[in-house]
Amino acid sequence: GGNMARIATRAVFSVFCVVLASAPVCTAAYQGPDRSKLRIGAYFLRTKGGVTEEHVRDLKDCGIDFVFDRFNAKSSRAEYDLYAKYGIGAVVTWVIPGKQAEPGTMAEKVPLTVYEEVSRKFRAQNHMHRVIEAMAIGDEPSAVDFPYMGQAIESAKRAFPECMIYLNLYPNYAFRAENTAEQMLAQLGAASYREYIDKYCQHIPLDYISYDFYLYSRKNEDFIAKYYDNLLVVADACRRTNRSLWLIPQVNSCSSNLWISANKLRFQANSSMAFGAESIAWSCYAPGWWKNNVLTPEGEKTQQYAKLKTVNAELHRVGSRYMLYKNAATHFVGFPADCADLAGLPVKPVESLAVGSFSSIRAEDGGKLIVGEMVARKGGGGDAIFVCAADDPYDKANRKRTIRFRVKDGCDVCATGGNGPAALEKSADGTYAFQMSSSAGVLVEASAVAALPLATGTKTAISFAPGAWNSNDWIIAKSPDKKYVHGFVQRADGIENECPDLSGEEIHKKHFNDVYSAMVLKDRVEAGQTVSSAMSFDWRMAPLIVLAEKIDKSETGVPIFGDHWEVVLYAEGLNVWRHSTKDGKPFVYRAAYLKVPFDRNTRYNLEVKVAKTSKGMKEMTVKCCGHEIGYVDNDLPDSFQAGIIGCEGRNRFYDFKVK
Repeated sequence: GGNMARIATRAVFSVFCVVLASAPVCTAAYQGPDRSKLRIGAYFLRTKGGVTEEHVRDLKDCGIDFVFDRFNAKSSRAEYDLYAKYGIGAVVTWVIPGKQAEPGTMAEKVPLTVYEEVSRKFRAQNHMHRVIEAMAIGDEPSAVDFPYMGQAIESAKRAFPECMIYLNLYPNYAFRAENTAEQMLAQLGAASYREYIDKYCQHIPLDYISYDFYLYSRKNEDFIAKYYDNLLVVADACRRTNRSLWLIPQVNSCSSNLWISANKLRFQANSSMAFGAESIAWSCYAPGWWKNNVLTPEGEKTQQYAKLKTVNAELHRVGSRYMLYKNAATHFVGFPADCADLAGLPVKPVESLAVGSFSSIRAEDGGKLIVGEMVARKGGGGDAIFVCAADDPYDKANRKRTIRFRVKDGCDVCATGGNGPAALEKSADGTYAFQMSSSAGVLVEASAVAALPLATGTKTAISFAPGAWNSNDWIIAKSPDKKYVHGFVQRADGIENECPDLSGEEIHKKHFNDVYSAMVLKDRVEAGQTVSSAMSFDWRMAPLIVLAEKIDKSETGVPIFGDHWEVVLYAEGLNVWRHSTKDGKPFVYRAAYLKVPFDRNTRYNLEVKVAKTSKGMKEMTVKCCGHEIGYVDNDLPDSFQAGIIGCEGRNRFYDFKVK
């Protein structure tokens, strides 16, 4: 899709040019971290020789969205400038005071007035920076301090309104089972871990629960039950109080003889996502504690870099679809009733599972699955399951297995895994199946099948604002020449094609061919109707309206455009690209164009209409901002599927209308 590297054949009709008056460039106010997407972070980027641009570029290439940073007045601002260049956020530590060494002393040692004073000095010294997503107020506090810490957090919010306030909690193994009640109370400030989390929810005015759990820090493999128990307690609290679950797992090791494998990374991430995790921050990227980090103290990559980069890329691929849903419950499927993994936990494993639109969910070989039951965040009736293959958390015998399930009659179904769309096979008995490896995660979505095509004159007006549209009304598709399929990411005022968190210029230069996202309405549109969309681009190109005569399927079941037309808005005008096949190969040419400047970061309404002329010829008319293209093409279909494509840069779409 888009504008460049096209076959040069041209057929230009009814084209004229009018110079547009320049419009002001829109600059969005700082919004904090984009929590509509799965967030992947890391603890620390620091080396003995200092942080270089190469270090920051490698961090971004590793799939890291934000990094915890111990503030340094001499070096942090220069590092933040590099973070900004590569679209990385910072969670700043050691600036605002919080937890004290002795539980119960925070009110005495940290008066509420200190936060405004810290903010004033921080700003006066020009330390505040747009990449700062959050200010950390401490780590692993006692519940004894929660009531006062709640007040302190409110003060910190007022002092630093540009960003979030971050607080991390103890895991459930912060005390030993043999500890006395007095010892437990002294550390947690609560008689049990569940009470500890409940008190947090009662007193702390934050809409998430963050905690660390280092599954591979203990040699005993019964630690997995402790891991599941922690997820159960926190996920339950998040559902009850409408909070997000944030987890800090490990990429490093407490032993120099142990290197955490890629599958152990996968298991930590995918199992937590089966419980609804929305943020995963790896510990540690650069040396902070323990051994075998991603970087050496000198800043050189270890073997962990390639592993983490691979796994983070998988998480990002599934994350864009995963974050359209919210966890409603988590189920253990295929675990024996006496399984040591679940020893002492308040759960009842099942042989097969029925939830929402799904039933008979199981591994064909009876293997262990953790299944997250998920519902659409913005309503609309769609639901999903997130499946983690939990048979091998310690990476001893990785294997592939087949997962089988049913869906309700009248539902479409699709699956997305770490490598993108996952192949689904439908059997004669009506069941679906897909394959997955140990510790992998796969999202399976079910949606109601579209109704009959739109009748001529029917009006459709869809806003892409949060909660105003239903993804189940659309088909995610791709051009035949693309080796990947991407959806769209929800933003505050619309949707964007999937892009790395880089500047528009960086995306255009380095990821030109990597950011194609496309979707069309399931309902067909009739000739004579007008299709329009409000859209913008943040560098040079190239949001567009696509009209597809038909949608084919690849060998793996991915929707692919057949013959189609792309009507493109970009910095230098409007283009109409005609996609077909010639001698069995894709054939593309520019059928019409208009040379006229359009401004970046400016909203334009693009309209397309296909109709018959008075002489029976088929004609496409394109309008945008007072300009018009018309061209005749008798291959234009009488009905088609219409939608949007974002490509060749970061594109935004605000609505879609058919009238």
